[in-house]
Amino acid sequence: MPTDLDATYKLTPLADASPDDVDRFLDLMWVAFRDDPLWSALIADDTDARHKANRWFIEHVRLDGLVAHGQLIRDRETCRVVGHAALIPPAPSDGPVVGTHPVTDEFRAQMEEAVGPAIARRLEKMLSMFGEMDGVVAALHPEVKVPMWVLQAVVVDPEVQGQGIGTWVVRKLLDQNPSVPVILYTQEEHNASWYSTKLAFEESDTREFCIEDDALAKAVKFTNWTMLHVPKAAADGKGKEVARAWKVDYSCSCIVQ
Repeated sequence: MPTDLDATYKLTPLADASPDDVDRFLDLMWVAFRDDPLWSALIADDTDARHKANRWFIEHVRLDGLVAHGQLIRDRETCRVVGHAALIPPAPSDGPVVGTHPVTDEFRAQMEEAVGPAIARRLEKMLSMFGEMDGVVAALHPEVKVPMWVLQAVVVDPEVQGQGIGTWVVRKLLDQNPSVPVILYTQEEHNASWYSTKLAFEESDTREFCIEDDALAKAVKFTNWTMLHVPKAAADGKGKEVARAWKVDYSCSCIVQ
């Protein structure tokens, strides 16, 4: 049933965005994630370095992973981009996390040049930790009989937050794919509560990630909440046809939110 937000906003593919719209999307992502708990833990004492590293990561890692399935939220009247979300089907990946680059010597050198060796080392360890989570979640939920999809990069322009746009876009994506299990990762407790109360996600796993780094006086730590949405069809195996249809080789989004 259409809602007032359906009359105000629409979704368009990130893959079809103009260069200006991509820049707008990158700005929204940067504002949303540059000081979140994960990045604040990775680079705690240097705000400028943290913001620079986060911007590089969004432009050179996350964008590549989101472009195939990302959906921009647009104001219907002005066409202005006010947010984004992506629901990513399961697929193989060469990287430590689906949608990321493999950590080859060449890519490691690119990271080190962009953000410095110490931060690059922490990023690589972080990717490796998240890369292990698929197996953790699968072991926790043997009742889920089909591969899990990933909800990624739900962001809304701060100027229009509070209208229910985030809830609206996630429901739109879930309604378009009613038979698939969906997983997400967040490093903020209030986000975990929001997904639970507004969107019927359940908390699957909560743990502290600890990144040891000899260059630091203490280890980098942050908490990760893993949230799961499992329709009945996904638990009884009726979603297998949908999952098989999406088993293609493409890049998906990476890791967080």
